[in-house]
This record gives sequence, C-alpha cells and structure tokens, in this order.
Amino acid sequence: MRKHPQQYQQGSVASLVILLVVLIVAGIIVFGLRNVLNNSLKNPNPTASSTNPVPVQSTSPATNSNSSALTVNEISNATLPDFIDTNSNGTTFTLTNGEFDGSTTKGQTDLSSYDVAMKTASTSYAYGDLNGDGASDMVATIDANTGGTGTFTYLLAFINVKGQPQYVDSQLLGDRIKVNGVSIQNGIIAIDIITQGPGEPMCCGTMPATLKFKLQGNSLVQIGGDSTTTATDSNPIPVITSITPSSGPTGTTVVLKGTNLAGFEGELDAWIQNVKTSEVGFLPGIGSVPRADQTIRVKIENKVCKENLGMKGGSCASYMVIAPGIYNIYTIPWGNTSNKVKFTVTK
Repeated sequence: MRKHPQQYQQGSVASLVILLVVLIVAGIIVFGLRNVLNNSLKNPNPTASSTNPVPVQSTSPATNSNSSALTVNEISNATLPDFIDTNSNGTTFTLTNGEFDGSTTKGQTDLSSYDVAMKTASTSYAYGDLNGDGASDMVATIDANTGGTGTFTYLLAFINVKGQPQYVDSQLLGDRIKVNGVSIQNGIIAIDIITQGPGEPMCCGTMPATLKFKLQGNSLVQIGGDSTTTATDSNPIPVITSITPSSGPTGTTVVLKGTNLAGFEGELDAWIQNVKTSEVGFLPGIGSVPRADQTIRVKIENKVCKENLGMKGGSCASYMVIAPGIYNIYTIPWGNTSNKVKFTVTK
C-alpha cells in the first residue's frame, strides 16, 4: 500500500528532530570531555583543587634540620684565636661567661694585657644565614682593651656546623664606639653605631654610622656603609679603599689606597694573610716615608718574613712562603687594624 504524502512529511520531520537531538547531545558530551581534559592538564593531581592546590617546591635554601640554633651562651664561652693581634700565629684564649681577663693567664704573656668582654645586649648580636647552607649562623660584637685608653669593638662571625659555633673571622669596627643594632638580611651584616664626628673627642662621639659586611669564603669583607674614620682623630681607624692590581704572580707590586694608612713616622707597610691557613707575613712599604698621599706600595715576594723587622731589627727568624691562592692584605698603623682586601696569587 502506498503511503500518503502527508505521512512522508511527518516522517521526515520526526527524523530531523531525532537528528537534532543527537547532535545536541553529542555536542554536550564533546564540550564536557574538553573541560575535563583541560582541567586534568592544569591540575594533574585529581585530589587537588583551587582551594587546596598542590604544593610547589621552593627554590630558596631549606632550613638545615640537622643544625640546632646557636646560642649566646655558646658564644660567651667559646675558645677564640687572638683576633686582636693579627700576627699572633695561632694563640687562642677562652671566654668565660663572655669575658677574658688576661692578667690571670699563665705562660701566655702576650695575652696578659687583654681585657675582653662580649656585648650581650640583644642589639649587639644577630642570627642569620651567612654562607647559604640554610643553617642559622651568628655574629657578635666584642669589646677589647689591651692596656691603653682605647676600647676597640670587633665584629666576630660564627658559622653553624651541626649545631655548634665555628669561629670564622673578625673585623675591627672602631675605638670607643657604641653599637645600637646588628642585623643579618640576605647574608648582609649591618651594624648601626655611634662614632666620633669631626672635632669630637674619642670618648664622646655622637655621629651615627652604618657599617656593612658580608662573609666571602672565610673572610668578613666590608661591602658598604659609612667609614668610622675622622680626620681629626689622634688615633684614627685606617681604611683601605682600593687595591691595584687585585691578582698576579709573585713579584707583583701592589698599590693600596685609602685613609689614615700611615703609621709611626709615616711608615706605610702592610700584612699578608693566607685565607686558608691564617698564616701571616709582613710586607714592607716601598719608597720614601712619610708620603702624604696615604698610598701603600708593597711587593708580593715568593716568601716574606713573619715579623716587622723595621720595628724589631735583626735578621728574620721565620719566613712565610707565598703559594698560589687567595690572601688578605691589610695594614696596622698605630695598633689599629684596617679592613682586609683580597689579592689572588696566580703562580
């Protein structure tokens, strides 16, 4: 039997409706699968959500869980090298509750005049990572008197070795200064002090200054801040501002420039210290003295005397061999130690 044309028309409409529904359903499924795929790529952990994201690993140094924090008590009872006399050749002394009285020592006459006291106020020391190993290191300030009128304040650095303090280096901050605060941030040590301004007596400084240091290898290096030197001081702190060249073979003549570098009768000498071994040798100045330009010229010989023969006289009893490596160069006019600058012996 033939179908009526109207029946064909109704059948076609029904087929179109069914096809449209199928297309809509297929579109919904495809859209849903696309969203699921995108979400899985953005968040590969199916248990994570936007309110509870997967943790991202930090690139900053992790805290060293094997090293407990250093304490003021540990530093206050530490055994230290003689940082006051940089030519002491291995002499040490031990603090007791932050103090050392050299008059009580026996058999160590070179320490008999020392009176050392650690500053224990909370503004006089600081904690922070100095060498980038994630452990909390420490710096402290110490006052030292060696029998004269001066009271010299030093900055001492200690690194954290498995929870124990290990002394690294020291730097002289000034004579009869007041420490107002010490901090460590991103490895930079900042010390806020009150020192002598122009025309002020050593006893009664009122000028604020900030000194900044950084631990480079095993040496504290001044990297910025204010100088504690004043032109009117009778016993000023020496500051080396440049070294030229900063590397070379033995036999190289080195030029140091700065302020307050001249010592007794205008001597312009220097000292050289092996960074690894702390061995120290003397570098006599080259040229006539006094020199008003405050420039030190010394020659890095392949071996140097460990004593200042200009002061002692006689022949050299012990020599220091200058091998390739990194050395500190500094000067000590009038008993005041300058900052240390680096020189690399290449061969």
